[in-house]
Amino acid sequence: MRLQRTLLGSLTYVFTALVAVGFEVMGVIETSTLIPYIIVILGVNATVLWLLLSGRNLRLRDPSMTAPQVLTGLACNAYIMFHLQDPQARMAFLLLSTMALMFALFIFQLRQVLMLALLMVGMYLTILGTLLVTHPERVHLPIEVVVVFAYTGVMGMISLLGHEMTRLRQKLQERNAQLEITMRELEQLVLHDTLTQLPNRRAIMQELTHKMETALHDSSGESFYVFLLDIDHFKTVNDTYGHNCGDEVLRTLGQEVARSLRHGDFVGRYGGEEFLLAFAPGSSEAARQAAERIRARVAGLQVSNGKPALRVTASLGGSRYIPGEAIEDTLERADQALYTAKRQGRNRSVLCKQSAAPAVRYPDRRRSKVPH
Repeated sequence: MRLQRTLLGSLTYVFTALVAVGFEVMGVIETSTLIPYIIVILGVNATVLWLLLSGRNLRLRDPSMTAPQVLTGLACNAYIMFHLQDPQARMAFLLLSTMALMFALFIFQLRQVLMLALLMVGMYLTILGTLLVTHPERVHLPIEVVVVFAYTGVMGMISLLGHEMTRLRQKLQERNAQLEITMRELEQLVLHDTLTQLPNRRAIMQELTHKMETALHDSSGESFYVFLLDIDHFKTVNDTYGHNCGDEVLRTLGQEVARSLRHGDFVGRYGGEEFLLAFAPGSSEAARQAAERIRARVAGLQVSNGKPALRVTASLGGSRYIPGEAIEDTLERADQALYTAKRQGRNRSVLCKQSAAPAVRYPDRRRSKVPH
């Protein structure tokens, strides 16, 4: 953005230089006056572009270098206006000087813009005063009084309009910032479970998709493990202590499991009293140990929602993801392992041994005779 703005400023310099060259051709300004002007504007633009492209401008207080460029442009225009032979020709450069004020609106505050406008008016008054002493024939005083009056009014209006534009731009930036915050909050709602604040099922599937792509391109052949964690006898908790207590169990367990994860692991609420864990690639023994550690942490958990003696256990079933297979097959094997953990007495973790074979479809454990 700074580079584009600088190139636009350079285009303004080129346009002003062309006007000066035109006056030189018409004999309104001498060649000896024009050459230093061209050298200065070329040097200034080259220096600014070099600072931008090299990144050295970032060391400055104002990386856009707006003030130096504006002041340099005004000084160059003042130099040309003083040396113009025809008083009418000064009006062209007086008009071109207002473009410097327009660039200042991008970064200056109202007070700074007004000061710059006064500086421009003062600059022109200084030129007229000097000409009255050195070359009075180049000044038509009554006309110049009207010109200065009009120029002052134009500068003031541009400053006020520019301030209004800046205020509207700032307001738009604030609304955009608020919109960004709202979008992040909406994303939080869309991808996180409101009760446990863990990733929800949609976020879980996104994470699994990412892990599947990583495993597919992993030359080491390692893959991640998926475990389903189900709270044992959760319906009894709700029936005995109420749903508020059940919610507290879900919150407390979710927070505890999240704190127990290793680097590269993932947990989300899969639905109801069920959580999904994705363990980082490694050996099957490492996956078993990670699942068993979490099972033990859950078993030692005490829910403090007015029931200090309330403890819960959880069963876990897991499976290794086979690169290239559908994630539904991995989840089906994990579901089978969880079914096995329930049948074996709960409060245990089971890793599916059928990691390299097609999944055998078991009846849905939610409709089985084995209670959770």
